[in-house]
Amino acid sequence: KINLAAVHVDLGKPEAAIDLYEACRKERPTDVALLSALVSLYEQTNQLDQASTTLRIGLATTPDDPRLALVEARLQRRGGNLLAAREKLVLLLHMELDTDLAGEVALELGTVCDRLDDWDGAFAAWIRGNRAMADHWSSLPASKRPLSEYRARLSRNGRWFTRERLRRVPIPTSEDRVDPTFFVGFPRSGTTLLE
Repeated sequence: KINLAAVHVDLGKPEAAIDLYEACRKERPTDVALLSALVSLYEQTNQLDQASTTLRIGLATTPDDPRLALVEARLQRRGGNLLAAREKLVLLLHMELDTDLAGEVALELGTVCDRLDDWDGAFAAWIRGNRAMADHWSSLPASKRPLSEYRARLSRNGRWFTRERLRRVPIPTSEDRVDPTFFVGFPRSGTTLLE
């Protein structure tokens, strides 16, 4: 179930992943990796009350877990407690962390510093985070890197969209037209790509 939940996360289906993680939690209530993944998903899907409740359970079990501490800092930021979030993130960066987690912590610290108008601190944290994430991804086998999968998907799409297939697509007439849809007020939501 845990592996299937991770697949749902990769497929962009967080609700299905949450259901599976919750089912697993009944069998393994003190599994901190499971609780950490669940808290992160609740936070990412804006279920902040559920995230806080699950976080408290995880911290009662393992108060020093760095992944739980990162999510706690995110929840503090989202709740407006920026100074507490920054303090927690700075402490985390002094710990020995996996490269990917160190990158996530530094990137979150950059966001918090930016909100605190500490632009030098934000820039330094983002540089540190980007370097850590680049180190993490470069250490993975090529087949596990996001860029490799992206290039493979582009290649598959290029082979699928042949001239013959495109010729078979009917050309719309003026009667087939629908009113245009305008996307406004959603920065960084993919509107340029859509256009």
